[in-house]
Amino acid sequence: MSDLTERLPKPMPRKRTPLAPISIDPTGTDGESAQASEQQKATITPRSKSERRKSVATPAAAVTGKLRATSLSLPAALAARFTEEARHQDTSLVGFILKAVSDSAASLGDLVQAEQAKDRVPTGDLFPTPVVTRRGRGQGSTVISVRIPADNLAVLDRLVTQHKAASRSQLVTAALRATL
Repeated sequence: MSDLTERLPKPMPRKRTPLAPISIDPTGTDGESAQASEQQKATITPRSKSERRKSVATPAAAVTGKLRATSLSLPAALAARFTEEARHQDTSLVGFILKAVSDSAASLGDLVQAEQAKDRVPTGDLFPTPVVTRRGRGQGSTVISVRIPADNLAVLDRLVTQHKAASRSQLVTAALRATL
């Protein structure tokens, strides 16, 4: 086997040659018409890889900044209603969520407390921590993955802390229930 590899020629290294600027004749006559002015000709110059990366951006990221992926765990029935309503209003899921939170901002603390009370069974005076209720059939949760601008996600996190919600999901669930 080593004899075979010794007989094979070694691959030649590739040389990278920089591209030269190219002039394009907009008249389409391949240089036959010398009357095309220099202003009408487009010059293409190669850009470095880092310059190309900087110019590529999604439309939402270009307007609002960096997008962050997050997942929200919502009750299945609520998730189905809210996605259908967002589709009906021709709104993105993120837009619908942020509008629901914004519309219910004044009463968000009470809504979160009501949501927390639904999820817990009181255990009496002896046990300090209430037990989480078991969801019945058909009341499972659905995970929705969304990409939210980083600054809006920071606002959601601040609201979670401010209203003592257990998570972003609980805060969004309370806001969506109030909206729908």
